[in-house]
Amino acid sequence: MTGPGSYVYALAFAPDGATLAAASTDSTVWLWDTSGTGRAGARPPQARAVLNGLGGKGYAVAYSPDGRSLAAGGSAPAAVVWSTGAEDAARHVCERAGSPITRAEWASLLPGLPYAPPCP
Repeated sequence: MTGPGSYVYALAFAPDGATLAAASTDSTVWLWDTSGTGRAGARPPQARAVLNGLGGKGYAVAYSPDGRSLAAGGSAPAAVVWSTGAEDAARHVCERAGSPITRAEWASLLPGLPYAPPCP
């Protein structure tokens, strides 16, 4: 199982049990997919994402009761809260992507596919 390059001080399972989060002193929060574990012959947890931005060593991590938010904190003066919802992640990416792909760009890059921009 891959993971942080330093000590882990806190772990938290998402309410559905499918994701394990770990706050590390290397200023990261690692997420592992644990949905295929826990039974005979199961695969080990798979690294899903590494979250940065703690601004210091991570000593605490927790999911909201509905699992839609993940908070972490530690030596930095403020905690960080991430949204875990796919819709929120897509909106976040689209907000930062800049201008949407034009019909001409689409036709040039994806000829033969109907125009369907990923962001509104």
